[in-house]
Amino acid sequence: MILQFRIDLKYFKPPVWRRIQMDAESTFADLHEAIQVLMDWEDSHLHRFELADRTQIMPGTYTDMNPWGEDDHLHDEKTKLKQFFVKEGTVVEYRYDFGDSWDHVIKLEKILDGNVMIPVCLKGKMNSPLEDFPYCETEEEKKEALAMYGLEKYDEKHFDLDEINRGLQERFR
Repeated sequence: MILQFRIDLKYFKPPVWRRIQMDAESTFADLHEAIQVLMDWEDSHLHRFELADRTQIMPGTYTDMNPWGEDDHLHDEKTKLKQFFVKEGTVVEYRYDFGDSWDHVIKLEKILDGNVMIPVCLKGKMNSPLEDFPYCETEEEKKEALAMYGLEKYDEKHFDLDEINRGLQERFR
């Protein structure tokens, strides 16, 4: 079974989004890895998924950080997408980087017959924001910061579907 998602990065105008298909047997850890490729991020921050009922799905390592050893969440490596994405229209929230709070809405658009071994991006719009880039209130501040970091060529409108799918191929082979 194939699950088709639309993943929107919240609070961005114009919208930053991706459409992806993944196998229903994939885990939430796989979905996290796919989002890292989709957004061209380095997976250097904490993340979590949150379901409509407030259940959280996180890496198992979070339990290791809890001094009481209590397990108050589901483990992303053990939790399959098909366990929660059972009906088209289902929405899950995803937060990456608890400091910058890159919040996403993941909506199940379609459930299709078949399977895909490697996630595939079908479409998207806009470049993702740069990871660990300072917040800028004005375009002038943004230009200065890009120059300071040597990123003058960064184009927020750039979206390269082929490049993303090559990245997914590399990550999931």
